[in-house]
Amino acid sequence: MRNSKNQHGLTFISWLVVAALFVFIAVTIVKLVPVYIKYDSVKTIVDKVAQDPKSVKLNKRIIMANIDKHIDVSSIYDLTSKQFTLEKVRKSKKARKLSVSYEDRVNWFANLDIVAVFEYSAIIGDE
Repeated sequence: MRNSKNQHGLTFISWLVVAALFVFIAVTIVKLVPVYIKYDSVKTIVDKVAQDPKSVKLNKRIIMANIDKHIDVSSIYDLTSKQFTLEKVRKSKKARKLSVSYEDRVNWFANLDIVAVFEYSAIIGDE
């Protein structure tokens, strides 16, 4: 006859698998949080420049210089105004579109990297 009190729960190996999965997820989150914090800062820069009433009258060179100043203040060291573009909006006389497109690469483990691609844009002036 079998013992009527069967054991319930996880074995030691099962606990190791669960712990390894937890560590995998935790390391990934810890590596990605700074990437998304930086993206939020970049979005804020684009929005500030786009919402500034003076930006409507400024030329491209001055707008890019303002973006560089915002980047310096935000302590973003691996991004420059070269990743930003400023183009006219079709069917509008004064509106321009300020866009940023960049990728952020974070070393995850050994020779494996996590690559995140970001794009964001805002309209300067009235459409």
